[in-house]
Amino acid sequence: MSLDTPASRAPGFTLVELLVVLAVVGLLVGLLIPVIGHIRDTAGAARCAGNLRTLHSAAMLAIADRKNGMLDRSNWPTQISGYLALPPGHTGDDNWPENLPSPYRCEASYRLRPSDRGYTRTYGINNFVCPTANGGDTVLSNTARRLGDVASPALTAFFMDGAVGVAGKAYWPYVRPSNLSGASPVLYPHDNAANVVFVDGHVSRISQTGMLSKNGTEASPFWGKVR
Repeated sequence: MSLDTPASRAPGFTLVELLVVLAVVGLLVGLLIPVIGHIRDTAGAARCAGNLRTLHSAAMLAIADRKNGMLDRSNWPTQISGYLALPPGHTGDDNWPENLPSPYRCEASYRLRPSDRGYTRTYGINNFVCPTANGGDTVLSNTARRLGDVASPALTAFFMDGAVGVAGKAYWPYVRPSNLSGASPVLYPHDNAANVVFVDGHVSRISQTGMLSKNGTEASPFWGKVR
């Protein structure tokens, strides 16, 4: 009697069963991909918020050493770099390696648009908390010269996800209401929202819709325009 009988063969998948298994696996993968993407985006937004808190801490130390004098809207990366334990010499336009972490860089923004700014910077400072530009002595109008000039620190933005230039890999060092949309817009890299650290140190995530409806003009407390 042959040993190769139906009763002695090992059970296996039929073609129909195999197709069913493949369909179930495909369905599970389809369900997991958005979840994994959401987890990645959430983690990226949290890292961005941490970077903004780091910039805030460094800026406050620099301002204290400047006898409460506020930072320059163009040169602030250089003015605070010494408080960030970063190697010097990378605050201008350069090619800081993208595999090295940088408190100046939001990874979500960088994926949308790489930066060739110093330390691959993607963040910008609020124009109205900076009294000067490009290291000059001329005081910009309606801006805070000293920390005490900021009337509402909990409402006034300090640093935020930055605005891009019209071409290339440029990011503006400062942000104004006109940058919320238009030719040089803020990227809103976190699910159509931007992270902002305020002068008092707290971080908020603001949707593009909310930013445009509430902070679209210089009159908004968000900008802290000095009158």
